[in-house]
Amino acid sequence: MLALFGFLHTLHFPILVFHFSLTFLLGAGWSAHAADKPAVLPLDVRPYRVRLLVAFDAPPLSAAAQQDVLDETRRTAQRCIGEMWRLQVESITWLQPVNAQGLARLEAAKWMERAGIEVEDRESVDVWFVAAVQAARPGYQIDVRSWQPEIQVATAAVGVRVTDPREVPVEILKLCRLAFRPLGVVEDVDGKTARVRLQAGSLAAPDDAFALARPNDSFVPSIAVRNRELRIEKMQPIPWTCLMATEVDGARVTCEIGSGLRSPISAKQRSRIDTLVVAVRPQHATTRLELATQTKPSLPLVAHRIELRSSPLLPKPDDDVAHQEHLLRELLTDRRGLVTVPTDPERPLVWLFAYSGQHLLARVPFVPGSVAEVRLEVPDDAARLTAEADVQMLQGELIDAVGVRNTQFATIRSAGKQNDWQQVRSKLDDLSKLPDPKSFLDRLSAIRVPAVNAAKARRDRAAETRINRLCDEMAELIKQYLSEDKLKQFQEEMAELLKNAGNSDAEPPAKQPVRQADTPINELLRSRPEPP
Repeated sequence: MLALFGFLHTLHFPILVFHFSLTFLLGAGWSAHAADKPAVLPLDVRPYRVRLLVAFDAPPLSAAAQQDVLDETRRTAQRCIGEMWRLQVESITWLQPVNAQGLARLEAAKWMERAGIEVEDRESVDVWFVAAVQAARPGYQIDVRSWQPEIQVATAAVGVRVTDPREVPVEILKLCRLAFRPLGVVEDVDGKTARVRLQAGSLAAPDDAFALARPNDSFVPSIAVRNRELRIEKMQPIPWTCLMATEVDGARVTCEIGSGLRSPISAKQRSRIDTLVVAVRPQHATTRLELATQTKPSLPLVAHRIELRSSPLLPKPDDDVAHQEHLLRELLTDRRGLVTVPTDPERPLVWLFAYSGQHLLARVPFVPGSVAEVRLEVPDDAARLTAEADVQMLQGELIDAVGVRNTQFATIRSAGKQNDWQQVRSKLDDLSKLPDPKSFLDRLSAIRVPAVNAAKARRDRAAETRINRLCDEMAELIKQYLSEDKLKQFQEEMAELLKNAGNSDAEPPAKQPVRQADTPINELLRSRPEPP
């Protein structure tokens, strides 16, 4: 035992030395790895890593002239953009054809592969630009398209024509600025106001024309879910929501939230979940808007009115001045449910009001020209429209019944004044055959119940409320203009006249049975069995 203890004691010191050496080596290796990994800068001082790929049409410019364009583009970017962009400019030869069509055919996800960037290094570039410089008569046609891989935003090609080759570098950068989408993070939400922090916002551009944001600029928000390495795994756009900049102070931008949703942006911050905003700018002259139902399959809404307004406030029926002041344009959907929304440089952000008759279906903010096509899905208003048509038909029949009854009243009174009691009794018999309020209320219930059930099945509370309000108003009309109290009073009046006339040869006409008061329409609905 003592010998074994002595042997273990002799091994204790070598084990300690080995443990210390291993810890030192691992610590040194980890420190070296941490030193090699670049530190992540705060968002507001983090410049955009930008690569600009320029394709030249071979005939117009020589190799030396192409290199001059690249060099001048770098110098101009340094003077105008400064430290906001870490710009790399290079020429490419793989774009075919060298024009807007070639840019449109280019798949944005393959830009890194074409440029020789490995998938592991996908975060080494924030913004990609591909420019096509083509000969034109006169001058040159320049087209630029951008792609931001982190947020998966690829823009359409924008272009311009220049006559002087010395203008090519400046125009390339201007088109890059037009295709660029600044990125920010929502830091705080207070009611209808959001405060946004922009990437590279504290790195002011030497030229104000290249500023990241200005008042009245618009941003569209998205929910970004990140993994443990803080890479974005999923981007979920918040539909029909825009943030309009009201105040810009460096990297901090105060925005007004406009949305067709009740609570589009949550004020609560969650771990590894950010609300990102991306600037949106008009790129197209018009946007084709499709109005369709939310049902499956979706149906186009034909002949529906679309109003473009400068304010989200609902117009009041009695305020024609405010109605005309905020109304910018009125459109009507065609047989495919489509309208063409034009771009207005004076008002980049407008509010779309979609109506079905006089009923508002949707009220959403939108930047016309930001996309070529967009689809607005609204609740299916077929149940309300069907109920409204049926109620209008029932109302027409009610008007006829009230008119016939009033005519009978006048005829009977006229016969009584002429002592024609035989006609009085005959007309009283005809009066008893006219439709009574209960028959109209039963038909109204037959309209209300299936329409309300159809609205409930679609979970459309707005349509359900409108149907109930429409039927309630119709029930009041039935009780008011086809009142049984008035009929009872008239029958008693005629019976008294017949009695005073001393007509003993014939019995007074039988009185109509007095019905009980009308059951309230809600109790009537509850008393009816629910359809299967």
